[in-house]
Amino acid sequence: MMNSICYVNYAPYGNAGHILDYLLNAFDTVVYVSFVFHPVEKHNYVQIYRRGVLSGSFCLPTLLVPRKHVHYFASLLSLLTAVELFCLSIYVRLKYKIKPQIFLAPNAFLILVGIMLRCCYLVDKVIFWVWDFYPIPRKGFYKKIFFKLYWRLDKLCTRGADFLWFINERLLQVRREISFESDLSGRCSIVPLGMKLFSPAGDSEPRGRVLGFVGMLKRSQGVELLVNALPALVKEVPDIRVEIIGTGPDQDYFKNLAGKTMQDQRINFKGFIESESQMRRIVSSWDAAVALYVPEEGNLSAFADPSKVKLYLECTVPVIMTNVPVIAEEIGRKKAGIVIDYDETALVCAVKKVFTENSFYRKNCKNMVSGYDYCAVYDGAFTRVSVPAD
Repeated sequence: MMNSICYVNYAPYGNAGHILDYLLNAFDTVVYVSFVFHPVEKHNYVQIYRRGVLSGSFCLPTLLVPRKHVHYFASLLSLLTAVELFCLSIYVRLKYKIKPQIFLAPNAFLILVGIMLRCCYLVDKVIFWVWDFYPIPRKGFYKKIFFKLYWRLDKLCTRGADFLWFINERLLQVRREISFESDLSGRCSIVPLGMKLFSPAGDSEPRGRVLGFVGMLKRSQGVELLVNALPALVKEVPDIRVEIIGTGPDQDYFKNLAGKTMQDQRINFKGFIESESQMRRIVSSWDAAVALYVPEEGNLSAFADPSKVKLYLECTVPVIMTNVPVIAEEIGRKKAGIVIDYDETALVCAVKKVFTENSFYRKNCKNMVSGYDYCAVYDGAFTRVSVPAD
């Protein structure tokens, strides 16, 4: 085991790519800090693990903001988070006698605190794991100011962090253009979100042909295309049903749209499923799943490593997706699904093909997951991280 790490993230992404699972096995001491940015969970909290066993936990002061107002309060929430994290680190050092060797986080505000803690000799090394890209918006006076200030902070953090991890090459290139110099002096690595094959206990009961979606219900996710295509899908696959897991700002819009297609009885809006194991059992029973990102300028999914797509693959469910995220090219090349244009006819043809050749695509999903084994991904990343011995 490695010695100690402080890992900070926002709910519900703390164990994205099974990173928390990995840390609990790889490090002797883990200080995990989870902040609420929108009300998926009710509290900010801290968990302290020693040799994978929870040895202490406590809640932190939490300011909950309705999801639709999060962006208006982003600067305030970020400032409060930074103050809490700095004070918490001092408290953990004094009460639990823990000085983490590594500070790991995916956000510039959090990394700024990590750099401050390093200056105070409360951590040794800081890893900035870059997940996102937020371009400066063209509209919105206050949003423009916030994002301009954020990018100034981001430049400071990318230069101040000891190591930079990027989840894909595209994100590295775009951030290099706007955020920091091209010479990274060996500090930079590509570290995608890892995967782990999910094998449900027992055999799933036959449920007909099921097409699924997991994610936030907003229009940029392509749910509208799925719902509008349902009448045509029924003509080609008469027993098809659609299951949608998740909530979001456009949930009522999609429910009303389903009613207008006269096929709403075939769509099951399951809402948010808190139990990850239950959600995975449901997903693994699907015949195919969609990730129909709208190919428009400003869709941030183009730079992401989408967790929904990797969830589908982990459950060996073939993916039907648009060519927006970087991973789409690999899914098409390895035939773990089908990459389509944002078009109803293309969607119907892809669904029919995947349903017909389901075992072929499922086998390829399994093969693709093996190439992203989370233990191998993170072992390789941490091997390149040098820390001083205690």
